[in-house]
Amino acid sequence: MTFESPPCPPQGGGVFFERAHDDVVRPFDPVFLEVAAQLPMHSPIVIVGTDTDVGKTWVTGHLAKAMHANGVSVITQKWAQTGPFPTDIATHDEISGLIFPETVSADRLPYYFPDPVSPHLSAARVGRSLDVAGCLAATTRLHKAGYQVLIEGSGGLMVPYTETVMLLDILADAGFPVVLVSENRVGVINQVMLSVMALRQRGVALLGIILSQKNPDLDPAVMADNARMVGVLSGVSVWRV
Repeated sequence: MTFESPPCPPQGGGVFFERAHDDVVRPFDPVFLEVAAQLPMHSPIVIVGTDTDVGKTWVTGHLAKAMHANGVSVITQKWAQTGPFPTDIATHDEISGLIFPETVSADRLPYYFPDPVSPHLSAARVGRSLDVAGCLAATTRLHKAGYQVLIEGSGGLMVPYTETVMLLDILADAGFPVVLVSENRVGVINQVMLSVMALRQRGVALLGIILSQKNPDLDPAVMADNARMVGVLSGVSVWRV
């Protein structure tokens, strides 16, 4: 699958850091303007996590806001949402302040299932299954409409979207680059590096890593060393705020 690039000069990636946050009420941090400027715009970008509830929705919304401020025509997407309302797409829009026509709504969120479990099971519980090709077709339509597409993944890389297809499989087949998000706490080095290894084994381009320190009371020396070691082991540059 080939995507034509919107006009934006590609630049190097990095490891990016953001403070403890609440998805919506946390103020916009200008550092995301710098982060957004470092991301290449040659194809859709997927925001993936080492796990669920690590800050992917917050990051996606703020990156969209920053890209828009940098002059990029950006839109967010999530192939499959599970769990109660509001949807992550709605949260992206509340964070970014961006408004999109109703005509793109279905492509922004091809699948919604109310049970907060993995997509394959949440779909099965309402007698449905996901059409991965249909999800990718929706991304293609958004991209061809002139948008830089930011896709928020569901859970971690090994989350099953169907009985036979994991998120990592979709990324490898589509050739989309990713930004990896994880929570900065004890154990994060192991979690991040396992995900980095999986991405590289499958040939998925890693644009950067965001460590989300959701608990501000953790030992700052440990959190700083987590950041240092993730940068050393992954070989990617570090931005901290």
